[in-house]
Amino acid sequence: MNKFMPKQKMTAGFTLIEILVVIAIMGALSSFLIINFRVNEDSRKFKNDSLLVMDGFKKAQTMALASQLVEGRAPVGYAVLLDDCSFGSCSYEIASYGGDKKDFSNQSDFKTIEKVNLSEEVELKAKNSRIIFFPPRAESVILVNGEITNYLPVELRHKKGKLLPICVTVSGMSGRIDSSPCSM
Repeated sequence: MNKFMPKQKMTAGFTLIEILVVIAIMGALSSFLIINFRVNEDSRKFKNDSLLVMDGFKKAQTMALASQLVEGRAPVGYAVLLDDCSFGSCSYEIASYGGDKKDFSNQSDFKTIEKVNLSEEVELKAKNSRIIFFPPRAESVILVNGEITNYLPVELRHKKGKLLPICVTVSGMSGRIDSSPCSM
């Protein structure tokens, strides 16, 4: 190297201030993202609980279509047992039904296959409901407070009350299972 050559300035790279500005912008954007994620967390959990109830109906219906064996035998039907419950203690049961197709009053005819717990922020209004699917075509009988009906609305409410109640409905005629906001 010649000591008489002029030195060239280094122009490649970023200055410290540029890097700090970029880090500050990234920090602000990520904090908005985290706040937005937390805001929607209750809504996601609540929607999950309504899907969990729908899943229970569909599972019992599928068990009836497949004539699934329970304890080595095919039961007369497959049921979902729901009752009113308050925050922190909500659950429902999927059960086998071994009784008569006309008299559903005997509780010992229902044997629990699975108990499904809902989150602590959910309240369930189901009015002592039972839906029984009978193999081989999953024909259904819906009981609300011991009375046979063609329609079963199950209302889920969130503890904070900010979210609209969700109704999971089952049609006894078609067997259609649906979830939508409840009409007030």
